[in-house]
Amino acid sequence: MSIEFSNYSLRDLSSDDLPIVLKWRNSDRIRANMYTDHIITMAEHEAWFNRMRKDNTAVSKVFQHFGEPIGTINFTQIDYIQKTCSWGFYLGKEDLKPGTGTIMGRLGIKFVFEELELHRICGEAFAFNQASISFHQKLGFKEDLDKYSSRTKNGVEHKIRCFYLNKDEYDFRS
Repeated sequence: MSIEFSNYSLRDLSSDDLPIVLKWRNSDRIRANMYTDHIITMAEHEAWFNRMRKDNTAVSKVFQHFGEPIGTINFTQIDYIQKTCSWGFYLGKEDLKPGTGTIMGRLGIKFVFEELELHRICGEAFAFNQASISFHQKLGFKEDLDKYSSRTKNGVEHKIRCFYLNKDEYDFRS
C-alpha cells in the first residue's frame, strides 16, 4: 500500500493548535526523546508560542494529513546570512502508516530549501534515539563527526549525535 504524498502538507502553527500540540509534547513517547522533558503547562506552552511568533529566527509548522494535524516541525536558529537552520520534529498522532514520517521530513526539507531559501539544515538526536538517527540517515543527512555535544537527562549525561543536510547534496526526486 503506497502513501499519496499530495494528501500531506505543512501549515503555520496557530493558537488553535496549542492544545493538541501540548498533548503530544507531554506524552511519555515524545518527552523521552526531548531535551526538556518535564510536563509542560498550558501557560508555558502559550509563552513558548508567543516567543516563537515574534522570533524571526524560528518557524513552527503543523504537519497534516487531509487537514488533520498529525505532527509538528520547528525550524530554529534560522540564519539568513549563513543560510542555515536547525530543526526538531515529532509525529504526535500514533498508529500512522509507515512512511508518514519520511513525508513529513521531505516536506520540511522542501520548505527550508525552497521557501526559506537556506542551504543547510542541522539536526540533533540523543545517541539512544535510534529512530531519529535512522530518520536523519534515511533523508540523506550526514553525521557531523567533528561536532561533539551532550545533554544531562535524569542526572545522566547522554551523547548527542549531530547531523546536517546541504541543499546541493539533496536529491529532490527521492
